[in-house]
Amino acid sequence: VHGRRIARKGETFFKKATASYYYKKLAKVSSIDLPRNTGDFKLLDRRVVDIIINLPEHNKYLRGLESWVGFKQTFVDYERNERVAGETHYTMKKMIDLAKAGLISNSFYPLSFSLKFGVFGGVLSVLGYIALIFLAAFGVISGPVWWLFPTITLLFSGLAVFNGLTNLYIEKIYDEVKNRPEYIIDDKINLEN
Repeated sequence: VHGRRIARKGETFFKKATASYYYKKLAKVSSIDLPRNTGDFKLLDRRVVDIIINLPEHNKYLRGLESWVGFKQTFVDYERNERVAGETHYTMKKMIDLAKAGLISNSFYPLSFSLKFGVFGGVLSVLGYIALIFLAAFGVISGPVWWLFPTITLLFSGLAVFNGLTNLYIEKIYDEVKNRPEYIIDDKINLEN
């Protein structure tokens, strides 16, 4: 049972805006469906807690694992009131660390970005060559200096593509090293131990 915040009183505009942006982006690149506006205020069944505790991962992003285990989920909406006393000890560094953990634990997007960037740069450099051919044919440009720009872009794009291909292997290795079970059994009917 997720406690879902329908109001966040006492938080700065910056905090609300960055949290909203982060969770929208995480939902787009994540491999699981993460509930929005829930934080860590939850009620977990003992089976869910035991499964999460027994996962062999060392760096557990609980907000993602609670959804990943796949049991029934529901929400209780509430208004979070302004803090009565004291100040938060959750620094900007802690928020960034939490954001990195969420992104790395639930998404392979950072690993695939290099390949996408390399392909995009390669396409741009080919378009640059085509443009330079037309410009040279009509006498607008001359000299070898102009050809350096698409050539350098093509070389760096090639490096990014090869890095991206290597990252595909790293993605598979990372997924295997987490050693999560393929299935979580909810219930057994007519089966002996």
